Amino acid sequence: MSRTAAARSSPTAARPSRSARSTCCARSEGYEPDHMSETIFARMPTPEEMESLELPAGEPVMILTRRTYTSDDVLIEFARGVHAASRFSWTYDFKLPE
Repeated sequence: MSRTAAARSSPTAARPSRSARSTCCARSEGYEPDHMSETIFARMPTPEEMESLELPAGEPVMILTRRTYTSDDVLIEFARGVHAASRFSWTYDFKLPE
């Protein structure tokens, strides 16, 4: 898989995501996702991230963290993605409550 495809297809190009599997497992355990919190920020990469993402010198990475909770605020999912900034795009599309 190319590095661009890896960055697009997974919430983390440096480390595979378990978010889809963990949400599925949480549901099978009787936990229903209710709300989530996401944080996105930029920083300079570690040497390991530079190598695995094939980053040129000086390119930052974007970090995305997601926490998913039940209606009782039980944490049922944590996901962390590390993305090359030049290949990172995030789009939110949702209906606003009335």
